[in-house]
Amino acid sequence: MKMRKNKAFTLAETLVVMGIIGVVAALTIPKLSASTGNKENVARVQKAYSTINEAYDRVQAEYGNIKRWPARDFDWNSNNATDLIGNRLAEYLKVTKNCGRNTNQGCMPSTLRFLNGTAYSTGGNGYPLNDGSSSAYKMLLADGSSFGLQVASGVIYMYVDIDGPRKGTATLGKDLFDFYLGSSGHSNPLRLTTDYDGRLINSSDLSNNFTSGLGLGTWILQTGNMDYLKATSGKCKNNNKTLSWTNTSCN
Repeated sequence: MKMRKNKAFTLAETLVVMGIIGVVAALTIPKLSASTGNKENVARVQKAYSTINEAYDRVQAEYGNIKRWPARDFDWNSNNATDLIGNRLAEYLKVTKNCGRNTNQGCMPSTLRFLNGTAYSTGGNGYPLNDGSSSAYKMLLADGSSFGLQVASGVIYMYVDIDGPRKGTATLGKDLFDFYLGSSGHSNPLRLTTDYDGRLINSSDLSNNFTSGLGLGTWILQTGNMDYLKATSGKCKNNNKTLSWTNTSCN
């Protein structure tokens, strides 16, 4: 009677296979994690836009067309105006902490950055609204995000940190996004970014946006991706493509 020999991997062969699997995992898992994280952030930006836009619509339904608010209530260029619109929006947002214009209360990140990594200091119209700004009305929302606004020069500047003040990098285009509402000469619906300081997102040259991170909420809402993070100043790292409104992906 012949004995049947069972074939099996040797220890050396098993270790080689495990090593190959480890190398493949090391190469692919970070990319998959980044892709998943970017999709989650796209959804958060979409939610932030929808949440603020809905609150704005409800404010107007309650108090009337914002353009027709009396000058004594809303002069479009003061701390009083910032307080007024902040208080009214807060009525229709799910707020867990309202810091108002008080400083260093933990409602917004304290240090903000451009997408290229350089620091973005506060001061002046349209600058990011950090936790130390006494001109910014700041609040924490129930979904964990931070929301800040300032009224100046006929514009309501708004910034949303989608993962809140204590997580992420507080970097424009990654987890911090700029929104605005214009006054005279602008339509009532919420619009993203500003055309006052050279940040117009629908220009033919997007390289400034891809460097600074300003206005990229518009890119996300229109393309559904954050592929500019796979690029350097809009030039894709894995190929020779340059991101534009006609070429919206690095794939």
